[in-house]
Amino acid sequence: MNREKEIIAKFTENLNQKEKVNELAIIGREKEIKQLVYILSRMLKNNPLLIGYPGVGKTAIVEGLVQKIKQGKVPDYLKGKTIYQLDMMSLMAGTKFQGELEERLKIIFNFMSQPENNAILFIDEIHLIVGAGRNQGALDLSNLLKPLLSRGEIQCIGATTQIEYRQYLEKDEALTRRFSNIPVSEPSFNDALMILHGIRSFLEIYYELKILDDALFSAVKFSQRYLTTKYLPDKAIDLLDETCGRIRGEMWYEPEMITRTRDKLSELEVKEVSISKEQEKQVELLIIRQKISECREKLKKLVEQDEKENRIIQELNKAKREMLQAEKSLINYQQKEIDLTKAAEFKYSIIPILKSKVDRLEAEASTNTFKRHFVNEEDVASTIAKKCDLPVGKVLVDEQQKLFLLPVILQARVKGQSQALRAVTNAIFRARAGIQDPNRPLASFLFVGPTGVGKTEVALTIAEQLFDQKKNLIRLDMTEFSEPHSVSKLIGSPPGYIGFEGKPRLEVVREKMNSVLLFDEIEKCHPEILNILLQILDNGFLTLANGQEVNFRNTIIVLTTNIGSDLYFSKRNQRELKEELEFRLKEHFSPEFLNRLDEVVFFNLLTKEVVREIIVKELELFIRRVAQEKSIKLKYKEEIVEKIFHQAYSEEYGARPIKHYVEREIGTLVAQQIISQFLRPGGHFLLDIEKDTNEIKITVLSLLEQKKNLLK
Repeated sequence: MNREKEIIAKFTENLNQKEKVNELAIIGREKEIKQLVYILSRMLKNNPLLIGYPGVGKTAIVEGLVQKIKQGKVPDYLKGKTIYQLDMMSLMAGTKFQGELEERLKIIFNFMSQPENNAILFIDEIHLIVGAGRNQGALDLSNLLKPLLSRGEIQCIGATTQIEYRQYLEKDEALTRRFSNIPVSEPSFNDALMILHGIRSFLEIYYELKILDDALFSAVKFSQRYLTTKYLPDKAIDLLDETCGRIRGEMWYEPEMITRTRDKLSELEVKEVSISKEQEKQVELLIIRQKISECREKLKKLVEQDEKENRIIQELNKAKREMLQAEKSLINYQQKEIDLTKAAEFKYSIIPILKSKVDRLEAEASTNTFKRHFVNEEDVASTIAKKCDLPVGKVLVDEQQKLFLLPVILQARVKGQSQALRAVTNAIFRARAGIQDPNRPLASFLFVGPTGVGKTEVALTIAEQLFDQKKNLIRLDMTEFSEPHSVSKLIGSPPGYIGFEGKPRLEVVREKMNSVLLFDEIEKCHPEILNILLQILDNGFLTLANGQEVNFRNTIIVLTTNIGSDLYFSKRNQRELKEELEFRLKEHFSPEFLNRLDEVVFFNLLTKEVVREIIVKELELFIRRVAQEKSIKLKYKEEIVEKIFHQAYSEEYGARPIKHYVEREIGTLVAQQIISQFLRPGGHFLLDIEKDTNEIKITVLSLLEQKKNLLK
């Protein structure tokens, strides 16, 4: 008997006695807990198996059942039940001899099967039992468990992820048929927010900080937008936890103002010692000693202020802990009806007094200069910005403001395509307003036009403005997918083929769900690729060869094509050109493909005025970059714009050669002058044309010329 108790205590954990389960309130998941209770009440197959993605709360559901049992809020056949969690790692550790693992497990199973123990076995990561112990003998742990489950001698709750279920458990049908599956989906935004509200008090006590409501909302919002490979509520809790840890860590360091004052005092004291022996500097010595006295007084006040704020924070945290303990005591007295008089004392006397004390101390702490006692939206945004390498300002910009600025930024970045840009922004507005079908991609476009008119630039601008960074533009060059077998590059190879374990190209959308997916030069791909696009455009998701689903419903899909580029250089009016382009598109693409697109956007040829605007834009970008990196101020004359126009622009290649010309010709000239030290930081210089040779030259800009309005 002692051996049995020792094995049970060593290799299992009694969840009914676990302090964490008794303290933490399990928020939500009532549907799954009820389903768990229903399956446990069955005569046959009364073994639930929780299946869900990592971090969605499978173990928390079992802990919720434990709480219900302890509170007596379960049917009679579950009252008094004790749930034991099997520790697989401890169970297998140290099994040196053959049969030792089976002996341990047999003792545990024997204990669970005894009616007087009223026990339920919980195996987290249950896929580990498949194959466990196989190298020590003929049987693995799953084969020891199957007969007991089939005879109904023990009840078992399992939990595993969907990937491990498919990889390990699904292959063992004899084991899976003895379980009843409970799918555990990711909670909704509101459910995740409710869960964070539930655990807020425990985080506040642990970190000794006040977590504001906007921090909770931001943790769910930012984690859902940026941490797309993880799942709620785990990723939101992680983000909030990391933010609180960072803020708490910063509080332990000496305030920056005190550090600066202390450094200044040390500097003055060193200076005092260095000049104290010089007779001719006695006046300066008196001034320094006066400054030292003032600095010491200032430092003393700052340290006293810091200590005072520390005391307020400590008193506040102590009062919060006392209030939390009082609330727990009230719940115990009320539920078990031990002492209703004591419960009334807690409810109407002790807790209100503690609450007023907490409110008073929080009001005092809100005026703190050095010690912050709260976490807000900006702190959460700062954490997610560091994790995703984003500017904090981009994270905090409101979605409506991003949409409002989108047409303005598109017009500034892409010149001469007003009609095309209007069609793009209108489609995005419809999608963001929730008017379009939610089961399709956010928006889908086919950009039609010759090279160099701004098709790729529009996609890049949308990615930067709506999804915060260039990295959220996923570009697929369709020239790589011209062969029939290239479909496997997109969705993965079939099982058994080389490359099955590799990463398909479209899997990157799982990691960057909020992104722009650009299929460049779509007319060059194999027709099988278009068949895959049909499902993406219609249903908003795609199943890869490895069984994983990729969600495109928060993705903007852009396809570009050069079909009909030759028509732009014929002398047709706009209506005839559009009709001819539509005819060419119908010849190449199927009707069902074109009908699934939100917009077919036709780009115009660039006029001379638009080309000059693009040249000015590229010059300004180049000059700004030189000023930021080298602190060299450049100006240019109008003749430079005309020279670039005649040298770089051609209708056939569009505006793309303009950027190359600026980088190649002007960039090379500036680089040569920097190396020769003609261009120096802080100087003002002029880009001009040499009259004799008609070449670009750089001259020093005089103060008088800087003030003239003749320069751009």
